[in-house]
Amino acid sequence: MYSVVILSLNHSVTYKVTPPKNTDMKQTTFAKAWLILLMLTVSQCLHAQSSSKIGLRTNLASWLTLAPNLGAEIYFNKSYSITVDGSYGWWGFSGKQNAFQTWSIGGEAAYWFKTDSSFSGHHLGLSVRSGQFDVKYGDTGRRGQASLAGIAYGYNWCIGNNWLIDAGLGIGYVRKKYDKYEWDDRFDDLHRIGKSTRNSFGMTDLHVSLIYRFPTK
Repeated sequence: MYSVVILSLNHSVTYKVTPPKNTDMKQTTFAKAWLILLMLTVSQCLHAQSSSKIGLRTNLASWLTLAPNLGAEIYFNKSYSITVDGSYGWWGFSGKQNAFQTWSIGGEAAYWFKTDSSFSGHHLGLSVRSGQFDVKYGDTGRRGQASLAGIAYGYNWCIGNNWLIDAGLGIGYVRKKYDKYEWDDRFDDLHRIGKSTRNSFGMTDLHVSLIYRFPTK
């Protein structure tokens, strides 16, 4: 989480929220994981066999939050698939202005109701996601970490040669741990005014994804 430095001015105590020391490391780790994902996808595509299908996908809903998204999907055994994806929208807002910043990495293991290797139509899966967020509207902001795990339902249909749309929704367990902060003009920095941990049942996935499946041999 965020380190706390205690400052004193005229015997009053203010809690100053400084960015976590490992923020850069976490974001660097995210970038490396994203790069490794792409390298593995390309490698798999070069060695793809007729018994498996591989696709690249991007969640258009994530782009609407200014967090570009990219993922890979592997289909196997006629009715199963595994998806891994990441999104990054951490633009470094100062805290003075309203902001909606996130980055996350997630995945899903899905079962397709059709067993003819078409991997289309209805599918049901287990999904997980973890990342960080910074949301501020008005005077108070919330910055912290979130983890989600749940059941996801989706429907997939073809829109052209090797191009598909997949739309889905997930519900399940949501855990958020975050600091509440406000901007303090006296110190020209963020100041923590509280912290919270929440465990709840809610939405864990929302996607409208554009997919390209590589032709099989």
